[in-house]
Amino acid sequence: MSDKLLQSQLADKLGVRPSTIKYYTQLALLPYEQNGAGGHRRYELEPVKERMELIAKLKAKGLNINGSIKKLAKEGKLY
Repeated sequence: MSDKLLQSQLADKLGVRPSTIKYYTQLALLPYEQNGAGGHRRYELEPVKERMELIAKLKAKGLNINGSIKKLAKEGKLY
């Protein structure tokens, strides 16, 4: 079982801004765990890294985050 990372730690590992992680999480594009009310979100590096790579590929093909990619996630097609 891998260690869970906080948003800022994950952003550092992936070389992106914490706001990117937060934004993608708010759009339900990234898997995370949250313990208890008010608990911090914790992420596993590999699943998020794979998801970020997929999002980058879809964006390169012309899909946008708020439209097509969000719809795919909502339909469960990114998981």
